[in-house]
Amino acid sequence: MRLWVCIVLVLLSAATAGQTPAEIQAFCFAIAERVEPHVDLIVHGVPEFFQSAAETLQRGSGDCDDCSILLLQVLEDEWKRDGSLSWGRAPSGEGHYFVELDGVYYDPRNPWRGIMTTPPCRVEWSRSFTNVKRWIGVK
Repeated sequence: MRLWVCIVLVLLSAATAGQTPAEIQAFCFAIAERVEPHVDLIVHGVPEFFQSAAETLQRGSGDCDDCSILLLQVLEDEWKRDGSLSWGRAPSGEGHYFVELDGVYYDPRNPWRGIMTTPPCRVEWSRSFTNVKRWIGVK
């Protein structure tokens, strides 16, 4: 098992604090530091592919949707919180996924953006994690 997987598992088992925005943001930094960025077309052979949290941990790599799904899984499993996967388009035209929880936005692929009270780009759609899990085939 890779060292970073062990570190993430330790973080998950210790994740019993108050789940403040600062604690969630700290976990976003842990994800960004340990999950290498990848391009779905190169890794999966398709323009867009949604990995489960387990797949992202196993691969050690993921793009913005994969890191967001990992954060949503932790929010649900460890902290009993239900966030949403949101997607928007940046002014450059590039699409981007991020997480919304209680009116706060988190970007685990780019956590240096900080805790945001406005989305990092114009939101074009948002889905609850329950719906996202059905969509990607995770129970």
